[in-house]
Amino acid sequence: MRLMPFQECLEMEPTMVRIYWLSAVQGGFRYNESAKLYLTYEFDDTSPVQLQTVRFFVGARPAQFSTTDTIAFGHTCYMPEAGVNIRSLWYELRGHYRSNTPGLNDMYADIKLNRGSLKQPKLLEGENRSTSEFLYLYVPTTYPDTTGGINTITFHPTTTSTAYNANLLTAELIITYTFDLNATETIANTVRRFLGEAVDPQNNTVKCTCVIYFPENPVSPKINGIYVMIRGANKAATGMTIGDGTNTITYEMNGTFCAENRTIIHDLKGAYGNATDGTMVTVTSTWNSINAGGWSGEIIYNYEFPKSSKVWQRTVYHGGISGSTIQDNAVGSNTKTYTTNVYIPGDSWKVSSAFIDGKATISSVDPPMYIIGVNNNPADYIVLGSDNENIRGERVKSAVNDITEPGAYTIRVNMIKKGTTTLQDFISSAISYVTYKMTAKAAIAVKFTYSPAFKIRAGETSPQIVAMAVNENGESDPLFDETVTLYTSSNSGSFSVTASPWSDTTIITFQAGVATYYYRDYRVGNPTITVYRQGYEVGTQVETITIAGFRFSSQPFRISALESTSVTVIATDGLGNTATTWSGTAVLSTSSNSGSFSISSTPWTDTTIITLNAGVGAFYYRDYSVGNPVISITRIDSWTFIETQLETINPVSLDFVSSPFAFTAGGTAAITVIAKDGLGNTATGWNETAVIYTSSNSGSFSILPSPWSDTTIIQFVSGVAAFYYQDTEPGNPVITVSRSDLSLYDTQQGAVTVPATQLIFVTDPFQLKAGEISSLITIIAADASGNTDTTFSGTVVLSTSSNSGYFSVLSSPWSDTTIITLTNGVAAFYYRDYCVGYPTLTVSRTGLQSDTLVVYISPFSLDIVTTPFTITVLESAPITVRATDGLGNTATNWSDTVLLGSSSPLGKFSISNTTWVDTTIITLSGGVGVFYYKDSTAGNPVLTISRIDLSISDTQSETITSPGVPALTVTKYQRNERTNPTQSDSTTSPIYAFSPDTIEYTISMKNTGTDTAASILIYDTQIFDTSFNHPLIFIAMDTYPQADSWAYTIDPALATWEPWGNIPTPGATNVRGLRWKINSAGINQTKEIRFRIRMDSYTDSNVQGHAVIKSYTDFSGANTQPPVQSNTTIATYTAPAISIKKYIRNIRTNIESDTEVNMLSGDTIEIRVDWTQSGTGGPADTFTLTDYIPSGTTYVAGSETVTYGKGTIVQSGNAVIFKVTDVKPGETGTFKFYATVD
Repeated sequence: MRLMPFQECLEMEPTMVRIYWLSAVQGGFRYNESAKLYLTYEFDDTSPVQLQTVRFFVGARPAQFSTTDTIAFGHTCYMPEAGVNIRSLWYELRGHYRSNTPGLNDMYADIKLNRGSLKQPKLLEGENRSTSEFLYLYVPTTYPDTTGGINTITFHPTTTSTAYNANLLTAELIITYTFDLNATETIANTVRRFLGEAVDPQNNTVKCTCVIYFPENPVSPKINGIYVMIRGANKAATGMTIGDGTNTITYEMNGTFCAENRTIIHDLKGAYGNATDGTMVTVTSTWNSINAGGWSGEIIYNYEFPKSSKVWQRTVYHGGISGSTIQDNAVGSNTKTYTTNVYIPGDSWKVSSAFIDGKATISSVDPPMYIIGVNNNPADYIVLGSDNENIRGERVKSAVNDITEPGAYTIRVNMIKKGTTTLQDFISSAISYVTYKMTAKAAIAVKFTYSPAFKIRAGETSPQIVAMAVNENGESDPLFDETVTLYTSSNSGSFSVTASPWSDTTIITFQAGVATYYYRDYRVGNPTITVYRQGYEVGTQVETITIAGFRFSSQPFRISALESTSVTVIATDGLGNTATTWSGTAVLSTSSNSGSFSISSTPWTDTTIITLNAGVGAFYYRDYSVGNPVISITRIDSWTFIETQLETINPVSLDFVSSPFAFTAGGTAAITVIAKDGLGNTATGWNETAVIYTSSNSGSFSILPSPWSDTTIIQFVSGVAAFYYQDTEPGNPVITVSRSDLSLYDTQQGAVTVPATQLIFVTDPFQLKAGEISSLITIIAADASGNTDTTFSGTVVLSTSSNSGYFSVLSSPWSDTTIITLTNGVAAFYYRDYCVGYPTLTVSRTGLQSDTLVVYISPFSLDIVTTPFTITVLESAPITVRATDGLGNTATNWSDTVLLGSSSPLGKFSISNTTWVDTTIITLSGGVGVFYYKDSTAGNPVLTISRIDLSISDTQSETITSPGVPALTVTKYQRNERTNPTQSDSTTSPIYAFSPDTIEYTISMKNTGTDTAASILIYDTQIFDTSFNHPLIFIAMDTYPQADSWAYTIDPALATWEPWGNIPTPGATNVRGLRWKINSAGINQTKEIRFRIRMDSYTDSNVQGHAVIKSYTDFSGANTQPPVQSNTTIATYTAPAISIKKYIRNIRTNIESDTEVNMLSGDTIEIRVDWTQSGTGGPADTFTLTDYIPSGTTYVAGSETVTYGKGTIVQSGNAVIFKVTDVKPGETGTFKFYATVD
């Protein structure tokens, strides 16, 4: 067989259609000859018209057949595209035939499709031929149904004799067609992949596997056909059994005197018709004889995929280009080389299968080794069977590791006799089949496309990270199966392909454009991890490594309730070290309801938030409750970080809660001690021991009263301990409970007594208001030494020397009694007496010495008896006061002094009104006193009588009148002298002014009272306060005769004033206040004072003036404060505006214009500028106008002059400069200069 390269004759326009002819000349016997054109070309995959070639499995006859048989293959063919137009269609029929009588039995066949399209070809000649394989390309007259209907092709052999052997009939359908891409949604594709080969299998079973891919639709591809094609040679074997896991079929053949090539196609659709992307296809084969030869095979499958697929695959045939060789022209030995030129368009592809398709005829009857190698890579072989005639064989050899990219590849072919080095003559050909996946765009970057930045704890494994190779559109490149390098900016970070087990790596391999891996870092921070491959845009991502947790670095503490202690906590990294790169907050908590935290010990501020800096935080803890609280530090972030520590809080104190013991010598007492927490409550969480001891050598302790067992250790249960104490010697022993390691102790002094002999008032003498209840009065029963007999219990009698005195055990409700009961030698009661005096209280009991106590009963109140009076200034009036007892009667037996007082500083008291002697103390006699009062100031003074030491007093308001009182009213007016030129235009309403305007203020004061006002002072200061007023310029102020004196101040604090009689200098800007003195103002008299100011240049919107007037009367000196008057001036400011106009005049033509003037060289021109101050505000301080001498002219020296108005002009360089100052609104001016034209 010869494969003719057609590249040279196919160089044509893409839209041209040509017919090419192939002719072959062969000597000797001739039989059926078939030829196929392999055309590999590049095309635009977006063109509206596309060309496609697909293959279909039609059928295979595993058994022998004869002229009595008509073999029928039912089959379907379907092209899913739209606008299908078949360009070429044929069936490839292969079979084996051997004539038993050479030269007589030529092989013919009747071939039909769907009962028509009859063809009757001569397939093989029987002349001098052993078994040979025929290939017939059947082109039916009428094409088969291509819409999915059933087609039937029939094959009926016809020969001149029955002496023959026929077998291995197979059929494939090959269709080439065009279709409308724009109208198409689904496209068909045929792919060929190398399956495997058997080198010299004999009759051993050989298993081959092949992975098939559907990259366009990996999950649910629609498979229209899938089959395996095996090319083998046999000598004596009469069958090959092929299995696919579902179907096992033995294909029969003639095994006598032949080793011709056998082509078997085995349908795999039953086993792999539902395959998906990545399915492993497994095929086994077994010859039934040990004399069989090697074989090789490929898998062919036809499937559909959606046009919208991002990835697709193609199988392309490659021969040689012009000048290359793909076949022999003559028989020869030694290694022969051919060239296959592989071309893959685009920039995004990946070779998934490549194999060499070789065909050869060997001039030998001995079994050869069919050797094929690619480039300089090692060659390998399969063994062909022997034959009585020349041997024809085919072999497909995998080249997936040899052909990996486009380019020219050398195919080396040789034939050597099996088991020897003997070269054999042969003629052969070889081409390549390359299957590759491709996408529209190749990857240009490796990125973290589908993995958001993560946050993990130090030392923990990250979520799965997905890296993706993407093209320029950000789409994944499923053909990218390369390795990339991983980097991290952290010295303690590492990567692993699996989370468990962890295996450090920096290299990962992408599969279908995607790679997954994991990251782990022991250091807290924000490391940048990078995926890198040279030539690709790198992918980087900043991750967050947070702390692994918290750890208390300080040991568990043991403190007393209320006491605070410092606690240190650290945030840890993945190695348990301090996470010095981390700072953040955490929440503090405690299992104790009374525990609290603070950042500082003093002052203590409760908090539950702590801030850790550089991984370390410190705080203080204290607790009011005793026990073992668990303190925790927690942070709820992406995780919950929590660390706990068990602490110990000891009691604040150990306290005796049982009453101090008292018993007679030899007795016992039950004693209770409690441990207290920080709130003074029983520390119910404390269950420890304490030591007890006594100051008495004769005292001892026991937990139980009977039997008595001496002990010095007591056990607290829920914060309470109980025990007993006994002592045989009288005295006041001190017993102590102690826990020295906790600095806790308490003492209690008891009494071991002898019997009482006397009653004693413990309470000291006291003073009590008549009718009021005393404080608690205590008495005791005591021995001769005055020690309380705590064992005494009994009644005693109370008595008083006062007829109005009473006793009660309770202060409320009061219940009179003279009998009280002592308990443990002590009793208490209350006393009340309604009579003022010094009663004696007595306590007594038969058999005991009694005791007394003298009490001072003071008046209940002091009362002013005289009714309120009204007198004139300097008149006097008598006043009577008295002291009362507890019943409201005059305390006739009380004679003592009282204090007098008046709210008026000019009020005076005297015992006599005839001989007036000032006093503030009078003495009451029989509870009554009389005195006199007068005042030199009119008003309502409040008079007070009091005994501060007795907490008694009384007050009363009197009325002092005067013949007359001045009353002043003030009104302040203002006017703008520019807009209101006469004083009658003054107003209290707001006015408007510009900055240079002068404002006149008038202060009008009138005395509307009934007396003359004297020593009047008038102040005006706030108007000059620039903190909230417009700055002002002083102009003038009124002096005599309007005022009697005047002054001013420049002190902003208004503390220092210039001497009276001084006024500011006109134009002063530092004045901060004005004042006037008026000696007197008669009844209904009006005084007016004026001053004038001008607003300074300053941008502000308000001018406010305030007058404050302070007056003094000549008869009392008391101050009166008139109301403050407020005036507002609204200032209006407009900026100066300068407008100019420029004229040019040709002196020669006397033509002047403000636009343009024609002139000739040598002409003199006059340049004139008119200006106007067109603003409405104040004057313009200074304006400067610069006019540049026109280019192309020469300035006439000294020609500059001011022709109207004011200002100066000078020439400087190439400019004339005009300057003017203090330009008022409306002012105008003109200047000019001359120049000659060059």
